[in-house]
Parts: sequence; C-alpha cells; structure tokens
Amino acid sequence: MKKTTFLKCNECGLIAEIVIPCQCHPACTMVCCGTTLQPLKENTSDGAKEKHVPYAVEEANGTRVQIGSVLHPATEEHHIVWIEMI
Repeated sequence: MKKTTFLKCNECGLIAEIVIPCQCHPACTMVCCGTTLQPLKENTSDGAKEKHVPYAVEEANGTRVQIGSVLHPATEEHHIVWIEMI
C-alpha cells in the first residue's frame, strides 16, 4: 500500500490529500494563495504524548479511535483536525 500524501497551504490552512499522484513532470506542484503547497508530515506534534498519541479501541460495532490517555483539550488555537486510520 502506498503512503498517503497530504499538502498544506501555509497562507490559508487548506489541506489537500493526494489520492493519485501527478505523473506529468517532477517539478509539477499544487498552488494555493499564490504559493506552493507544502508536505504535511504526520506525528510532528511537540505536545505531551499522553495527550496526543492516538490508539484504536475495538468495540462490538467497530473501532473507535481515542486520543491520548489524558483528555485532549480542544480550543480554537489547539485542536486535532483529523485522524487517518488504515
């Protein structure tokens, strides 16, 4: 399975997921707000691990993803946007 690639616009915060990579030219890039989207790297949080490490909890009707062993605070300035589970 190929690794998913995410790109982010550092101007407006747009996040794009690359589902099928471009095959036209190595220098081909995606642009937003007049700037090239930058690769978004996973696990780059400098926060406390007890609040940021996701783990899967198997339940009778599926899988629930929980974030951290300590409740994660969610504010406008600091929150988890999404979790991808493969």
